[in-house]
Amino acid sequence: MISTIGNQERFKPDLTLRSDFDDDERWKDLARKFYIRLPLFGTHPTNEKKMRWLRKFRVSEKDYLEMTGFAKLSDFERINLNWPLRAFVGLLLEHVNQRDDARHVLKAYDR
Repeated sequence: MISTIGNQERFKPDLTLRSDFDDDERWKDLARKFYIRLPLFGTHPTNEKKMRWLRKFRVSEKDYLEMTGFAKLSDFERINLNWPLRAFVGLLLEHVNQRDDARHVLKAYDR
C-alpha cells in the first residue's frame, strides 16, 4: 500500500502479512547471489508484482504454474494466506537457483 503525504508517496506496510519465515536467511543469501533486493515483508503479492518478478527471472507464468501446481497465479494468496510478496520472491529465487544450477551441470556434460 502507498499513502501520499504532501507531494511524496510513502510505502505503508500491510502489518497483517506474515513476517516470520525460517527460510528468510536463505532468501537473503540468494538475493545477494542474484544482486537483487527482496521486497519488504509488508508488501502485498499482487498479480502485477508477481508477474514483474517472474519476468525479471525469465520464468514464464506457465512454468511457474507447473512448478507450483497452481491453476492460476492468484492461487498463491489463496493457498498461502497472509504471505507477503517477499515469500513469493524467496520461493521463486529457490526455483531459479535450482534451475540455473541444473543448466550449469548440463553444460558441463555437453562438452
